[in-house]
Amino acid sequence: MKRTYFFIIACITILTNLNAQEVQPGYSPSDGGHGLYNNRTKTWMVSPKYSGSEVIGNYDGVYYYALKDPTNGLWGIISSKNYQQWIYSPQFTNIYFGGEYGLYFFPKSGGMFCASKKTDWGLFDTEENIILPFKYKSISCRDYNCKVIVYDWDGKNYCYEYADLRKIKNQQAEARRQQEELKKKEDEERLKKLAEMKEKKRKEEELASFTTYAQNFVQPKIAQWQQKGEFEKTEAYRQRVTGGNRQQKIDSLTTVAEQQFISEHAALNPLQQLTINGNYDADHEVYRLESPKFGMLLVNVPIADAPSFKSNFTNIECRNATYFIENDKIALRSVIFYNPDTKKSYTYSNRAALNYTTYNIDADALGLQAFTISSGNNRQTVAAAEKPKVHILEPSANSQYSSPELTIRCNIETSDGSTPALYVEINGGEAIMLTPKQQMQKKGAKPMEGNEYTLTLPTDRDRVCNLAFYAIGNNDVPSEVKKLTLKYVGEQPKPMLHLYAVGVSDYASDDLQNLKYAAKDAQQFADVVKTAAGNLYRGVKPQVIVNKSATKQNVEQSLAQLARDVRQDDVIMLFFSGHGVREGEDTYFMTTDGIAADPAPTSIDFGYIKKRLNAMVQKGCKVVLFMDACHSGAMQTKSGTRDLSMTLPGMIGFYSSTRLEESAESDKLGNGAFTRALLDGISGKAANGKGEVTTTALRNYIEAEVSKVNDKQTPLTQNELGEVVLFKIKK
Repeated sequence: MKRTYFFIIACITILTNLNAQEVQPGYSPSDGGHGLYNNRTKTWMVSPKYSGSEVIGNYDGVYYYALKDPTNGLWGIISSKNYQQWIYSPQFTNIYFGGEYGLYFFPKSGGMFCASKKTDWGLFDTEENIILPFKYKSISCRDYNCKVIVYDWDGKNYCYEYADLRKIKNQQAEARRQQEELKKKEDEERLKKLAEMKEKKRKEEELASFTTYAQNFVQPKIAQWQQKGEFEKTEAYRQRVTGGNRQQKIDSLTTVAEQQFISEHAALNPLQQLTINGNYDADHEVYRLESPKFGMLLVNVPIADAPSFKSNFTNIECRNATYFIENDKIALRSVIFYNPDTKKSYTYSNRAALNYTTYNIDADALGLQAFTISSGNNRQTVAAAEKPKVHILEPSANSQYSSPELTIRCNIETSDGSTPALYVEINGGEAIMLTPKQQMQKKGAKPMEGNEYTLTLPTDRDRVCNLAFYAIGNNDVPSEVKKLTLKYVGEQPKPMLHLYAVGVSDYASDDLQNLKYAAKDAQQFADVVKTAAGNLYRGVKPQVIVNKSATKQNVEQSLAQLARDVRQDDVIMLFFSGHGVREGEDTYFMTTDGIAADPAPTSIDFGYIKKRLNAMVQKGCKVVLFMDACHSGAMQTKSGTRDLSMTLPGMIGFYSSTRLEESAESDKLGNGAFTRALLDGISGKAANGKGEVTTTALRNYIEAEVSKVNDKQTPLTQNELGEVVLFKIKK
C-alpha cells in the first residue's frame, strides 16, 4: 500500500532559506511522528519517530534542526553535516522558534542559540560551547541589530552586543585551549614518567652484574680489535695482536667499563627512598638509615643535631655520592647528608671501600677464540695445551711488604722447554716485562728453583697492591693470569704531584677576542708551582698546554689520560686560563678552536671537566682546581636544572669569578687579576710563619688581592679538602 506523506513546514521567517534546502522537517501521519525528509530523493534522512521537529537556521552553509524526544519531551539538535549524530542530545526544555522577537539564531555571531533547561535560559552555539550559562529567567533575541537581552531572576537585565558575545566566546575558546594544552602536557608528562620508569627498570636489570656488563662491553671490542685489517701486513698483525697485548687491551677496556658501570648506576639515583630505621642511638650518636639499594647505612649525627636531622629528614639532601664495585654489584663508597635547616653536613663512608680492588676480565671469560695467524694459504691455530704456565713461588698470597723494592720468585713451565717472556701488571697498570736475576750458587749447594725478579711497588700504607703475572711463549699465546695480593706496611711516602695547566690567549674564531695573558698565566703557574712544591711531594709531573696545542680534542684526551695515569693518594693541581662562555644553563671553557656562537661541539663543557675530576677523586686522589675564566663560578653552583657543583670529597676549587661575572686581565699586573693573586700567594705572600701555604690562607689572600684590582670580580672557593698545606716555601 502506497503511503501518503503530509508535511508541516515551520519557521516561516526563514522560508527563503528553506526553499534552497532539500531536507525539511516533516510529519508522517502513518508513523505518527516528526522527522527530516529529503524532497528530492523522497527519503527520510531522520526517521519520523520524534514528537516535534523544527528548522533552527543555517550558518556557513550548514543547516541546523531541532528534534523533540517523545520519551522525555526535551529538544536536541542535529545538523546537515551528519543526520545520524547529535550535536546536542535532547536536553533543552525550550528553544526559540520565532515569536515576538523572531531571531533565535545569529548568523553573524557564529551559530548561537537561545534555549532553556527547565526554567533557566542560556545561550549556546553549534560548537557545543555554553556562551551564557543556564541561570537566567529569560533571554530575548533581536534580529535587527543582533542584540541579546538577558533578564535575571532578581529583575535585572543586561544587553549584549555582537562584539560582547564574540569576546565571551573567544575567551571561553582560549580557556578551553589552555585546558586542553594543560591536559596534553599532563598526559605527555605521565607517559614520559612511565617510559622513564620502564627504562630505569630495564637499566637496573642490565646493571645487575658488573661481570656480565663488563663482558658485554669488552667482548665485541676485543673481537674487532683482534681481526686482521684488510691493509695490515701479517708481520705487523703478529706484532700487534699478541696474547700480552690482548690482555692489556682487555684490562684497559675493563677499567673503562668499570667507570661507565658506576656512572650509569649513579645516573639512576640509587639513593632514592631513604628512610630512618628505628630510633636514634643516643649512646653512639648514630642514625640507622635504610636504603632499598644499599641496605643499612650508619651515619654519625651529633646528639645536638639529631632532633633537627629527624624532623627535617624529608628535606635532607644527598650530596656527592660516590660508588665502587663490591661482590660484582654496585656499592656505596661515600655520601654527604646535608641538612638545609641547620646548614650542616654529615658524611657516610663505607670502610669496605678501602679494600676495593679492580676487577679483571680475562680472555677465557669472554669466550674468545684462540688466535689464528694467516700466512698465504696456510693457517696455524695455537692449541690451548701449548700455553705456558706461571707458578709464583715467593712471596705467598696475602703477604706484607715494608719496602718498595720487592723480590718475586717465579717458575715458568712450557711444553717445549723454551723460555717465554714474563710480564706483570701492578694495580691494573701497563704490563712490564721482567728480566730474571743471575743467580750465583755455591759449589755443592742445591740449585734454587725458579727465577728472581725485582719489582718496585706502590707504598700506600694499609692499602692492598694487586699483581697480575702472565707469560708469553714463542707462539705468542699468553698463559693464564696468576694474581697476587700484597699489603704495604712500611713508612708512608710523600705523594706525587701531577701539575696540569691549560692557557689559551689566541683564538681561531672571530667571535672570540684574543687575550693577552692567559697562555702566559698557565706557563707561569706551572713554573711557580714546581718551585713552591718544596719537599711536600716526592716529585712533580708537569703538563702545560697553551694556544695552538690547546684544542678541544687535545684537552679532552689529555684530561682523560691524566685520570687514567694518577694513582691513589696522588695530588693533582689543574689550572685553566682563557675565555668562559655561557649558553643557556651550560658553561664552557673555550679552547683555541672554540666558537662562542656554537660552543657545545667546539669547546670543553664544564660538565666534562667535572666528570674527569670525579674519576680522579674516585681513585682516592686529592684534586686542586684553579680556573681563571669568565663565569668559572658556574663550576660550583646550580644553574637552572643542571647541577654542576664540584663539591667532591677530596677536592678544592678556586674560581676567578661567579657564574654571572667576567674575569679581568690587568696590563699593570701583566696577568689576569685572579692569576696574579694566585701566583703571589703560592710564591710566599700567603705563607704563614713556617713558610706553609694552606688552603684557607690562599683563599683569603686571593679574595683580598682581586678586590683591590677589580671590585666587580668575586673569586669563589669550594673546599672539600679541609685545612691542608698545599705548598711549603723554602727559607
